[in-house]
This record gives sequence, structure tokens and C-alpha cells, in this order.
Amino acid sequence: MLQAGHSGSEAERHNQAGIALYDQEQYPAAIEEFMKAIALEPDNGLYHSNLAVAYQEANQPELALAEYQKAVEIDPGDTTALLNLGHLYASLGQEEEAAERWRQVMEKDADGPDGDEARRSLLASKANGEGKW
Repeated sequence: MLQAGHSGSEAERHNQAGIALYDQEQYPAAIEEFMKAIALEPDNGLYHSNLAVAYQEANQPELALAEYQKAVEIDPGDTTALLNLGHLYASLGQEEEAAERWRQVMEKDADGPDGDEARRSLLASKANGEGKW
């Protein structure tokens, strides 16, 4: 899920343009816009998270992984980035890493929508016999 920021800055305009392009499934162009936003505001975790989502859709999981990790480094409380990072790890067959991220989401957002999704993802992984948790 892509997220919009709140400021009217030039970086946010690039972020908004990236979201619009992403919604049109123009992933390479969206990636360029998110990269422009990051160049202007490198410490904005939201922009890194949006870039990661676009990289995932463009079938570039290694780049997505790096951007999710950067987003979480900048904002450890960003449960959406953590949740998505868990999903990416699961898609890469790294079930232990996925489970750890989902547990973190459940701790930080126990009663919220991200916590609920993380709980469902963890239970589904256990039901499928994936991992050793």
C-alpha cells in the first residue's frame, strides 16, 4: 500500500506523482518519481517505503528489500513498512525473517489493522508448515 505525505513540498509532489504513476501500473516512471522525492528528503521513511512497493511490483525484490529496510531504519514504528517487509521475506522463502517482522508488527499495532494482518499472515504461514516458529 502506498502512502501520501502531508507537506506541500517539492519532495511530496514527486511522491504524489509516483503514487499516480504506480496506480497506472507505470512502475519504472513511479520509481523515478519516488527516487526524486528521496533525493530531496532522504530521511523520509514513507518515500523509501513507497519506492520499495514500486520495486516489488517491478519484480526487483532485492531493491525492494533494501528500501523497506531503510524505511524501518528511519522509522522503526512504521508498521506498514514492517508488514510489507514481512510479506517480501515470505515471498523470498525467508520464513523466519518474515515471522520476526510480523511479530514486531503485532507488538507495535496489537489492535490495529496492520497487527491483524500480521497475525493472519503468521497463522497462515504456520498452517502451511513454513518455518520453525
